[in-house]
Amino acid sequence: MKRLKIHFLKALVFSALVLHYSCDADKLELTNPNNLSPDTYFQTASQVQSAVDAVYGSMQTTGMYNRGMWYGNDNMSHENTCNPQQEADKRQWLNFTHDATHGLTEAYWNSCYRGVNKANFVINNVDLINEIPDAFLSQVMKDKYNW
Repeated sequence: MKRLKIHFLKALVFSALVLHYSCDADKLELTNPNNLSPDTYFQTASQVQSAVDAVYGSMQTTGMYNRGMWYGNDNMSHENTCNPQQEADKRQWLNFTHDATHGLTEAYWNSCYRGVNKANFVINNVDLINEIPDAFLSQVMKDKYNW
């Protein structure tokens, strides 16, 4: 039994040493080369155009002009009539009792903040856009993107 304890203790010390010296913190932090970052993204005119299009694309979501904004405003103006079988969320709009937990209200604000985030991404990277050579992106287009 004593011999078993000695072998177990040796194995434990050996594995602790191996684990300690085999793990390097620098090797654990992996970067995905497929992920886009501002440093690698704004290289061509099509990349800049897609970033700007994404800002405007935020307005076409369910919470914004695609559905929610019109639906909520129509309900609050009482253009939609309410019948006894109508869903509770529609009644919230008609009675002006909806709050931030209402699905369309949440979708509206999520769409707004996502749009602001995308716009800030483009605005904060104007320097990278201006560094694109004129052969890839003309100065006229750079001026257009520099709001």
